[in-house]
Amino acid sequence: MKKGLLTLGLLIGCLTSLQAQKIISGKIVDENNKPLSNVMVQDSQTKKWTQTNNDGSYSIEISGENSLIIVSQLGRETQEINIDPNDTTLSITLYKHSLRLDEVIVTSKKKKDFSEITLGKEAIENVQAFSLNEVLQQLPGQFTQSFNNNEFKNIVFRTANNNTAVAKLTNANGDRKDYFANRAFGTSIVLNDIPLSNNENMQSFSPNTSDPFNSSSAGNTFGDAGSTFSNANYGFDLRGVSTNDIDEIKVIQGIAPAKYGDMVSGLILVTSKVGETPLRAYVSMQDATTEYNISKGFKVGKQNFINSSINFLQSNADPRNSLTGYNRINGNLAWKTNNLASTLTNTLTLNVSQTLDKVKENPDDFSEAKVKNENTAFRLSNNLKWNLNKSWIDNLNVDANFNYTKSNSYKEEWRNLGIAAVTDATESGIHQAIIIPAQYFYNMNVEGIPISTYLNIEGVKSFKTKNDWMHTLSAGISARTSSNIGRGRYSSDNSVPNYYALSGASGKLGYRDYDFRNSKTVFQGSIYAEDQITKYFKNEAVDMQTKIGVLVKLHFYN
Repeated sequence: MKKGLLTLGLLIGCLTSLQAQKIISGKIVDENNKPLSNVMVQDSQTKKWTQTNNDGSYSIEISGENSLIIVSQLGRETQEINIDPNDTTLSITLYKHSLRLDEVIVTSKKKKDFSEITLGKEAIENVQAFSLNEVLQQLPGQFTQSFNNNEFKNIVFRTANNNTAVAKLTNANGDRKDYFANRAFGTSIVLNDIPLSNNENMQSFSPNTSDPFNSSSAGNTFGDAGSTFSNANYGFDLRGVSTNDIDEIKVIQGIAPAKYGDMVSGLILVTSKVGETPLRAYVSMQDATTEYNISKGFKVGKQNFINSSINFLQSNADPRNSLTGYNRINGNLAWKTNNLASTLTNTLTLNVSQTLDKVKENPDDFSEAKVKNENTAFRLSNNLKWNLNKSWIDNLNVDANFNYTKSNSYKEEWRNLGIAAVTDATESGIHQAIIIPAQYFYNMNVEGIPISTYLNIEGVKSFKTKNDWMHTLSAGISARTSSNIGRGRYSSDNSVPNYYALSGASGKLGYRDYDFRNSKTVFQGSIYAEDQITKYFKNEAVDMQTKIGVLVKLHFYN
């Protein structure tokens, strides 16, 4: 009891010793001195934010000395401004992104917060990036792969081990591709504060992959080369995320905020912005890959913005023929609305995409396999930010998402294994035998329909004590579901079952039917609380920052 009263007394004493925080106001204009509305102004430390009114004016409460505000708007150069202790007003000019560059120096920028590395618009636009994969290869310490959009792409951060300390899958060349296998499972990718989950994928049949994702990988061997299965353990395929709508990428390899607790080895935060932008159309080409992009941002009335974009990519593994290809089409539509006081902003985003991996039959070799993997995805997300600015809460953030994907994979291959007696039974016992002909076409199919939902509600409050200790408190609750209602693995009705090979396949896994609907739906709930503590010392040469967070998760299966 005494300990509880002591803790309560310390908390009350802390809250009652707060310093009055500083108000900065001003006006934001463009290069022609015209006021800019809907410009985001945020204190980087306290996370307090505001937006400019129609006349370009703003007012924001900052933490005081050593404050850094971030001023940003889609289509314009973001500014990070250190506030002088004597300033109470600040007028800012935001310039448009320049497409004419005399010199391009693309580097990742290290930040103080959370061991962050930031890749801004320059790193995205000025490096010819066809997907998120090419952008992330600019990170320090990353293994730069050969350019090839016809194979599965992911990213890992746990690459400190030397080659001899890693259990090789099949790669005997020592080129470290083995790091890009199941080590990526602990890397979380978050788009506009909503995680891109791959946990529901289970399996898909991917034709265009190389080590360590090819058929020789341990536990994924189903026959001849090209018989590749991928699953959630390999992480998220970065090829599916186009870069035409991305404004900024932050990579956290240290301790991330508690709200992103569902990760092990790294966090990638991808941010896209909605606003008024000119019509932009361009074509990118490299090797046997061509990408077409078109985008436009509209301002509707004083408080509404609509952004639309479409992206088409076509890649061919070998320019000498058209047998192996990868196609991607991605459409994005976003609607952002603000209230009259510019204290509430809501962004509703619809994304529809389709990808196709395909290996056509070689007309000169009838025994070569034909493989295709087609994915159609539908994602609807909503981000609400409410600047309450109350004595007990500063900001309220609500993020919600629904994701539906349909994946169809197919492989057909000529077999010549000799006559055999097999069974298609799935239970132990004595069963009637089926006589397999010596030569025949056999096929494998996989239908997956992964469905996921996500909801997170978070409140943020910041305060400063008399001793200049800055506390940014955040607490929230989140819930998500994961399921797969696809048909799963099955054979076509050709009366010839797929079977465990009796010859030349000792110890290898056979291909049997399995209905994904047999798997259970996973419900995951979590609550979290965190206090980010910052102390700036008088000499301004040293600052100290730490976070204390608690995350509790609950899992339910239905």
